[in-house]
Amino acid sequence: MQERHASVAQEMPGVIDLFHVAMVDPAEVQLVPFLFSGSTKGALLRASATETYILYDERLSEEEALRVIAHELSHYLLHSRDFYLDRKRRIQEEKEASALAQELLGKLVEPARTAKSMTSGSSP
Repeated sequence: MQERHASVAQEMPGVIDLFHVAMVDPAEVQLVPFLFSGSTKGALLRASATETYILYDERLSEEEALRVIAHELSHYLLHSRDFYLDRKRRIQEEKEASALAQELLGKLVEPARTAKSMTSGSSP
C-alpha cells in the first residue's frame, strides 16, 4: 500500500503539502482511489492499529479530491472512531472535520497567494 500512496502523491502534489501542513507522516495514512456509489466522496478506514486508509472517489477532480482528503485527514487527527451510533455526535464530528480541513487547505493556499502578490508587487 505504501507504493500506492507514493503514486497518488505524485499524481496530486498538493497531497504531500497537505500532510506536511497537518504534521502527519504520509506513511501513517495510505490514500486509496475508490469508486463510491451515491453521494459519498470519501471515507476514513482504520483497519487496525497500524493500518489507516483514506478512500476518495477516483472520479473527483484533483481539487475536489484534495478537499475530500483534507476532510478525512482531519477525522484522522480529531476522532478515534470510524463508525457512529449517535447521529448528533456524528454531525458534530463532521462539522469539526470540515472546519479543520478548511484551515489546513487555507494554509496551503495562503503561501501561494503571498508569493504571487510579492512577485506582482501587490499586497495580499
